[in-house]
Amino acid sequence: MTLLNPIDAFIYSMTLSAAIDGEISDKKMNHIYYLIESLPIFQSYENKNADTSINTCIELLRADNNPEDLIALIDKSLNRNSKRIAYTLSVEIMMVDQNFTNEKLRLLEIFENIFQIHSLETTAIKHSVKIKYSDLESEIGEI
Repeated sequence: MTLLNPIDAFIYSMTLSAAIDGEISDKKMNHIYYLIESLPIFQSYENKNADTSINTCIELLRADNNPEDLIALIDKSLNRNSKRIAYTLSVEIMMVDQNFTNEKLRLLEIFENIFQIHSLETTAIKHSVKIKYSDLESEIGEI
């Protein structure tokens, strides 16, 4: 299989994370588009190409149904620092629903193992994204 360009690898990471527990919700899809439109790493990307990348990723996942193969492709397509970005984007998409299922946790483990991201880094990333999505009432209650 041909390697992905880094932007498509990021989009595959987000799409895979959105699709891991079945269908991709509108909320997750809208968040993927929001990130593509707003993050600096996507500034040179033609947003109209996002649909093609997302649909191709979904087709590959349906054909193979093995997320490890897609993650291995993403891994081969990215340098070490870009793998951290892909992982962070994946966690971000998973947090949209604020509900971590066993499938999501397993997918994150696969990302961590294949990308060889240290557990301290993954913990910091997860914590940062969790804080970003926490509501004010729960945070006040913990003070």
